[in-house]
Amino acid sequence: MTIKVRNRITLIFFILSSFVISAEFIFLLFRFFTRTISYPTVIFNSLQHTSVLLRFSKNAVLASLIFSGLYVTITSISLVRFFLKTQAPDIIFFLIFLMAILCDSIRLTLPLYEHVNSYSNYIWLAGRLILFARILAPLGLTGCVALTSADDRQNIERNSLIIFIAAAFLAYFIPINTTSIRPNLVISYSFHRTINLASIFILLFCVITLLIQRHKQELKQTISIGFILICIGYYFLFEVFCYLYLALAISFITAGTIVYLKNMHDEYMWLN
Repeated sequence: MTIKVRNRITLIFFILSSFVISAEFIFLLFRFFTRTISYPTVIFNSLQHTSVLLRFSKNAVLASLIFSGLYVTITSISLVRFFLKTQAPDIIFFLIFLMAILCDSIRLTLPLYEHVNSYSNYIWLAGRLILFARILAPLGLTGCVALTSADDRQNIERNSLIIFIAAAFLAYFIPINTTSIRPNLVISYSFHRTINLASIFILLFCVITLLIQRHKQELKQTISIGFILICIGYYFLFEVFCYLYLALAISFITAGTIVYLKNMHDEYMWLN
């Protein structure tokens, strides 16, 4: 994949993400001011805690989804600007990770839907997209680590397509329950714990692999630190239900992205 093609893909993704997030946010504001937000009733009986930081808060959930949209938009335009002339194959896989967060932001539209606790084609689609995002995110980060060798750079398009197909296949066939919505606005799906554990093991594999790679190449581990922070931050971002999780998600993923992308940019500019 040439730099020109990659830059076009990144720019298109930025425009698409900006449109999607703007539409979701405008619709949310409209519903808020017209007092027509329909929140799932199941969550009000869940996750009560004596501490304010650990107590369930729908505002924390909504804030995390708004932050997700802002994070995707700002990060994608940063990729367009700072990696314009940089041959960094990692960017394509990082875009896949950003796409997962963008798909997950569809949770923001669920309180806007009047029949949120019933079956409908929209709820079914939202459930599939959320599940797709949960599977795609760790696979995208895996690509950043395991699919950026000199040989793999010649097959970025193929490897990216394999990641998308694998995530879409699993997201389509894993059963979901459209009448059950979790406290963080995730439509319930089967094998929830198994998918979470698999994601954690995949991320641990990526972290260990990245640490070993950079040690063998005698490179600084700053990028590894940034990558670890991103992994922790995105995990909290997908699971936000209280203000503590919200604060941890924003802190970790923001710091991690800055450290990771800045040092990646510096390394590739030095190589060029």
